Amino acid sequence: MGQRILLKCNNCDNRLSFETGQGIMDNDLDRVLAYYDDKSQTDIRRALESSDKPLWSHTRMVAMCLINRKVDVVPVFTVNVNGEDQVVTVGCRCGGNHELYADEELESGVKRVKCPKCGHEMTVNVTGYWD
Repeated sequence: MGQRILLKCNNCDNRLSFETGQGIMDNDLDRVLAYYDDKSQTDIRRALESSDKPLWSHTRMVAMCLINRKVDVVPVFTVNVNGEDQVVTVGCRCGGNHELYADEELESGVKRVKCPKCGHEMTVNVTGYWD
């Protein structure tokens, strides 16, 4: 089950709402691969083929682009290849990588998202769930 998360900046009142986690249909590989660009799909298939018994998971995570500082949700695919996790994410449209924020890290305050408009820390509220 996924969560609906609201990030709010108390300084400039910027509000960002996202659906994170995974849904009931996210256990079908072909369906999940549609969320990824061609390069990521190739990386995922290579990782799956390189393992004797690949274990994989897919989720959506809040992320900040390290170049343009845009905050969004990105699909994240994890493949366990012979005991070692390999993570594949979709890159930002600008070509940058992301800093990922797990739901638990955001809720507990271990990680904080800075407002892309003013740079102040944003508050996190779970506003609901989805499946």
